[in-house]
Amino acid sequence: QVPFPIQNEDEVMNAILEKVNSKTKVLLIDHVTSATGLIFPIKKILEALKNTEIIIVVDGAHAPGMLDLNLENIKPHYYTGNCHKWMYTPNGCAFIYVREDLQKDFLPNYISHYYDKPLEDEHERWSSQFFWQGTEDNTAQICIIDSFDFVHQVLKMDWNSIRKANNLLLLEAREKIGNMLQIEPMAPANMLGNLCTFPLEAAPDKPPYGFNYFSPWGKELFEKYRIEIPIFRFQSHKPQWYFRISPQLYNHISQYEYLASAILELFKNRK
Repeated sequence: QVPFPIQNEDEVMNAILEKVNSKTKVLLIDHVTSATGLIFPIKKILEALKNTEIIIVVDGAHAPGMLDLNLENIKPHYYTGNCHKWMYTPNGCAFIYVREDLQKDFLPNYISHYYDKPLEDEHERWSSQFFWQGTEDNTAQICIIDSFDFVHQVLKMDWNSIRKANNLLLLEAREKIGNMLQIEPMAPANMLGNLCTFPLEAAPDKPPYGFNYFSPWGKELFEKYRIEIPIFRFQSHKPQWYFRISPQLYNHISQYEYLASAILELFKNRK
């Protein structure tokens, strides 16, 4: 259980390391959490566990395009990431990174075109097995470079500028929503990229089913205001509804003012 609200990265470190013991074999951890939008200190976690035999698998679904990601610098055992969230590629564009010394024991689920193809570069032969697999459609992966070029042509911005603009919009939106709804920040700014989560109200103790139990807030926001945002129910100290924003370059601060106004109106109508 990682605390939320959270004060600093040390709370993440402590929550994880307190659970690690002699029986721990694998640590599966987010780089950027989905429901709370927190950036975890992955490099610090890896450093803390470097003298153990624990395999570390990082779920970096939101990291590419949001963070200044350098896997050769981090060097986890395994890392997965999506390019369709923040890098403007088509859905289904993702990758897996496997540290070089582990690649010999990591193979596709089924034999593919390059299985026995003689290549001078052994790592190229290894990675090729995952790319050419029967009739799988690789269009999404092929579009990565084109997505980069398109964004640069249209926006006239480099990737550092894009990340900075999104983060600045997020912080501005967080302040605007926080002031209007009288919500204190749930996390320090240095643990946020393009995602930020806010509390709404108490949630039912025992919903009909688990994580995919949808809030009536989501239906009302969409049907009455045409607002589509993720709303989560999870338990920090008590069951609570939370909503998350994910600013992108095509968003404007006025949209987040509209969101806060809609929530205030819904609260008013419920009283």
